[in-house]
Amino acid sequence: MRSRLLCAAGLIISLVLVTLGQVEIPLPEGAVMRLGLGEIKGNVVFSPDGRYLAVGTSLGIELRDSQTLELVGFFAGHTDWVNSVAFSPDGRILASGSYKGIKLWDAATGKELRTLSGHTYDVNSVAFSPDGKTLASGSNDWTIKLWDVATGRELRTLTGHTGNVHSVAFSPDGKTLASGSGDGTVLLWDVTFLIPQPPTIVRVTFPSAVRLGQEQNGIVRFTDPDGDIVRAEFTVVEGDPASIRVLPALAFDPEVRGMTSGAFRFTVVVTKAQTVVLRLVLVDSAGRRSDPVEFTFRVE
Repeated sequence: MRSRLLCAAGLIISLVLVTLGQVEIPLPEGAVMRLGLGEIKGNVVFSPDGRYLAVGTSLGIELRDSQTLELVGFFAGHTDWVNSVAFSPDGRILASGSYKGIKLWDAATGKELRTLSGHTYDVNSVAFSPDGKTLASGSNDWTIKLWDVATGRELRTLTGHTGNVHSVAFSPDGKTLASGSGDGTVLLWDVTFLIPQPPTIVRVTFPSAVRLGQEQNGIVRFTDPDGDIVRAEFTVVEGDPASIRVLPALAFDPEVRGMTSGAFRFTVVVTKAQTVVLRLVLVDSAGRRSDPVEFTFRVE
């Protein structure tokens, strides 16, 4: 029996040596090529535009041309297996999960943007929300974490599974998160309740034409589930910034703070005839920013 085991062991070693010696081995039917830069333990995903294929391996993340499978990038930085990879909806960011940590990468340059730390064991799955603002991660520590992609800040830790969390996925509308576990359960989470929401600009009302040098009031209607807007940021997109002065009443009106919906006034004074385009963003106490809204007017 022992001699048979030794022979079998010798055969396995010979096969390994043949492989390491780059001896050509026929591909299985339907296979295109062997990638060869590390054992593929993680998943493989296409970029949203279909141009690239990201592969999680034992050495790092391979980025390959999806048509030729030529290696076009290699992202190294994890100190353990890369278990999961995911592209942001716009394809600009690649997320990768490994032992205890998650990394966000610039998909075009391979530059590491930030590391997200908080899990205590392997991160098995990562997924972006449809708007790309939130990342979900499932881990062998039995938890799911939600992260703010822009800041890297942990938003929430979800508990409820009694086994390793192997998969996470957002619904197409981004309102629900599904998680699957080794405990044999799938849990559905109400994301709109779990994730603090940024302010929303409902409408900006401002005249299409104003008089030179005179104060002109405008109105901003907003919603903010958390009621913690702290400032309004006006940026000059078009026009001479030196001749444009904006006074957001929000900065001086304490009644606006704490409101989950409402309106505030702002005042614009322009001392030069021109066409002006202003961009407005509302910012809350946690640094969450509303989607920008631009409005245009003439100064006569």
